[in-house]
Amino acid sequence: MHDQLVPFVAIIPPLVTGLLDFNANNWFGFHLGYEKLMLNGAITFFMLWLMRKKQEKTI
Repeated sequence: MHDQLVPFVAIIPPLVTGLLDFNANNWFGFHLGYEKLMLNGAITFFMLWLMRKKQEKTI
């Protein structure tokens, strides 16, 4: 189940970052530079973190 979502996690963050970059000047009044890399990485990390599997505790 989780493996099937990974391609979407790889595609969605650049699309979101591109949308923000395209509209950042109108919405926030500045242009994104290297912040796009950090934003893309943060969104990807957060999405992968949300879909992680919980490990079972072994005694």
